[in-house]
Amino acid sequence: MKQTILLCLLGCLYFGFGCSNEPSSNPETSTISNNETHEMVDSVPIFWKTICSYNKFANLFDCNTFDCYQIELINDPFKDFVALTIKIQDSIPDVIYYNRFSSKNSRIKTKNNFVIPVINPITKDTFIYSCSAEIELKIELDPKIEFFFERTIWEIPRKDKMIDMTDSETWLTKGRSSGRAIIVSRYLFQDSIYYSNIQKLLDICKISDYKYDKE
Repeated sequence: MKQTILLCLLGCLYFGFGCSNEPSSNPETSTISNNETHEMVDSVPIFWKTICSYNKFANLFDCNTFDCYQIELINDPFKDFVALTIKIQDSIPDVIYYNRFSSKNSRIKTKNNFVIPVINPITKDTFIYSCSAEIELKIELDPKIEFFFERTIWEIPRKDKMIDMTDSETWLTKGRSSGRAIIVSRYLFQDSIYYSNIQKLLDICKISDYKYDKE
């Protein structure tokens, strides 16, 4: 029970998820406007407000208004929070920005370790996160991966259709393109197309602590 409460509070910090076990009443495909996206971001997720106050995170989805996509991987309190921001470009190499945030051993600043305090507005507790330097990868993405972001995520349900609290790991995708925005969330590992395409990005970035191996 304590673990569920902790996961709920951290989820509110990261994404603004409500702490409810009730399934979404409308999990079908839909998109939202940029204004609606920013209202969602501004309303609850203190984590992103705090992160975006630092100029060094300008490439992250919630810290800019560029057309881009972002994968967010979280499994608190066991794994680091990982964000992969992807800019798909026509005539020049695509770019992946890899950011990793850790709540473990994060009180000591080092040359490559930046410490960020995030205050929970509900409990007033301070969560201390550390992050290493952002990694930038310039690469020609597989056309199938580009199709997944530019077409597939806009046409699939935004959420899993059932709730399973036994698996706390969430793979979330945010997208912004041509005035449209969307947020897609998965945690049941039942959508093979969704997970396998994200796994290809994890392989490119050599991320091993998150893995989809149910293909």
